[in-house]
Formats: sequence, structure tokens, C-alpha cells
Amino acid sequence: ARRGDAWHTPLFSPPLSSPLLSSALHPRPSRVFGREDAERTPSLGSLLCIPLWLGALQSRAFAPALGCLLLAYLAGECWFGPFTSALQGALPQDVWGSAQGLVNALQIVSNGSPLLIGALMRRGVPLRSMLTVLIPTSHA
Repeated sequence: ARRGDAWHTPLFSPPLSSPLLSSALHPRPSRVFGREDAERTPSLGSLLCIPLWLGALQSRAFAPALGCLLLAYLAGECWFGPFTSALQGALPQDVWGSAQGLVNALQIVSNGSPLLIGALMRRGVPLRSMLTVLIPTSHA
């Protein structure tokens, strides 16, 4: 492997590890602060993501940009465990699969955002400016 090939490895780890970490940590806040506070974890992670993504997009140096991106992935992906737990706590067990299927369908639809980005780029919108608006907006 070339020297530059290993830089991308951390980018794949946070989306896999962050939901596991948030699932492991989720029951702890609910015992200390109450269920409502524990269910705020996805919102807090998403809001924390905004300045981290802006740091990644606006950084002029490679290492700080990747550091911000790593932290953004860790913060942004912490929603899955608490969300699933809250969803299961709010719904009867016989509809858990359907509810999770609807969440996954929404994720599939949202994965169409590259089409929007491509259309805006064809109209001459600079990529950095566009992502600086679209990414924080999607997390808010």
C-alpha cells in the first residue's frame, strides 16, 4: 500500500462504531437524567455535527479537515441506538419491523441528495459553498 492509502480508514470506522458506542452509552443517561434527556442524544449529536462539518469544509489544511470529519461522523451517527430504543419504547412490539422499515425508506430517499448537488453544480454553484449550506441544514 502506498503511504497515502491509509488516511481513509478512519472515515469508515466512525459510521460503524458510533452507533455501537451510542447504544452502549444510551441506557446510562436515562438512569441518571431520565428518559427524556436520554432521548435528546440524537438531536445533540446532530447539532454538534454542524460546526464540525463546517470545520471540515472550511479548513485549508488536510489533517484538521480530517479530524473535524472524523468527529462529525462520530457525533452525527450517534442517533441510531437511542432512536431505535425510543422507537421501540413508543410502539407496540408487533409494529417494530414496519417502523424501522419506514425509517430505512426515508434514509434511502435522503440518499438522493447527490442528485441535488449535481444539479446545483451544473448551474455553477461552487461545491464548497453549496456543502457549507446543505450539510448543516440537513443536520439542523
